[in-house]
Amino acid sequence: GHIVVVNRDGTHERELSLPFAADNATWSPDGTRLLVSVFRPGASVRPAIVSPDGSGFHVLKVPAARENTDIACKAWSPDGTRMLCQLINFFGHNERDGVYVLRAADGGGLKRLTVNPFPPSGNFGGGDIPGDYSPDGARFVFMRVKPGPGPAPDVDQTGALFVENADGTGMHQITRYGLANSHDNGLA
Repeated sequence: GHIVVVNRDGTHERELSLPFAADNATWSPDGTRLLVSVFRPGASVRPAIVSPDGSGFHVLKVPAARENTDIACKAWSPDGTRMLCQLINFFGHNERDGVYVLRAADGGGLKRLTVNPFPPSGNFGGGDIPGDYSPDGARFVFMRVKPGPGPAPDVDQTGALFVENADGTGMHQITRYGLANSHDNGLA
């Protein structure tokens, strides 16, 4: 993936030069940093922080995560101290898959917020996919994906949107399954 940064008025388009392929670029609340997911050759996906000019690039270590587990962070908390992330293992060890929060400063403090009753298996990617925090940081939205019926569960998988308190309590389904486009992580 390529990350391109432009001014608000659409001028001065420039591609960030990063040492790894990256996607899921998200501005920090103060607009000084970007959160990206990096794809390191021979290693798992990890969150990274970079300045909009490409300087200061660093991958968060996330010491509490296994090396063969992908961690893709999708949102900053409104105060910029935490990140909302998806933890997923594509090698059959899905007991830890879900939405997590971690410290933006160093990748520490990994805390699980959701447990999906439909873990990924075979060609079904599934899982809980984080969306964003509420403006006050008290809640977050995420999509829960469940497999379709039959021998190809990835073909007819469906998603539904849920909200939950930022501490992992009070989960509430807000759409029925099938309204969210689960194949494109559509959260609108």
